[in-house]
Parts: sequence; structure tokens; C-alpha cells
Amino acid sequence: MCSDEVYELEVRPYNFHAPQFVFPEHGAVARAARERANPNGPLSLVNGEFLARVAATDPDGLHAGRVTFQVVGDGEAEQYFTVANDGENLGTLLLTRAIADDDTEFEVGPSAAPAARAHPPASVHCWRVEREAYIL
Repeated sequence: MCSDEVYELEVRPYNFHAPQFVFPEHGAVARAARERANPNGPLSLVNGEFLARVAATDPDGLHAGRVTFQVVGDGEAEQYFTVANDGENLGTLLLTRAIADDDTEFEVGPSAAPAARAHPPASVHCWRVEREAYIL
């Protein structure tokens, strides 16, 4: 039995899994070097290196497995930090403005969400950024 009828099929991806952070580890502490703090630049650490890129995976794969990042956390963290989505499931934590002298510690929670829009589960990963006054 044959039919010449044409049917239109629409497939919408669905996210079954929340992204899993690869870096940073939950509860990690990053010590930023005040002397090398450049607004709109990556976070420079007291050991002279830049903070590694934020990374996550999503087992949903394909479009539903692409991850985007944003900063959530205490109000001060959102004033000073942002995440530039700059690779497949990668981002760079950037300092958006100079840190005030009386602000020395921030709880930063990069949030990872699937790029697909169909009911995206999200992960929030909290860690601390401490600003060091001097490099030893």
C-alpha cells in the first residue's frame, strides 16, 4: 500500500540533563592580583597566571548540549564580573570594572545553561574570588 501524502514533522530538542562544570570546582577559591586587575580583561591571579577558562559539559549533545554562561551570585559579584562565552562550552571570567578598596571577597556563581531554549535545566556553581592587596 502506497501513499503520496506529505506530512510535515517538527522535532524540538529537549534538555534532559543539566550542564556539569569541569572548571572551576565547586567551592574553589581564586586569589586575584589587585595590581594586575584590568577592567574588561581576564582575571589575573597572584601566581602570575590568568584564571583558566570556565568549562562545562552537557550530555544532551548537539544543540541541546551547547552551554552558555553568566555570572550569578551576591550583588557585588554581578557588579564586578561577567563571563564571555568564547568557545564551545567555554567562557572567560572577566573583571568589568576596578574593584573598590573595601571589597576583598566575592562569591561568584557562574551559571551554565544549555543554548537550546526548550525547558533548559541550569547549573549554578559557587566559588570565591578573593582580591589580594599585594603580590608576595
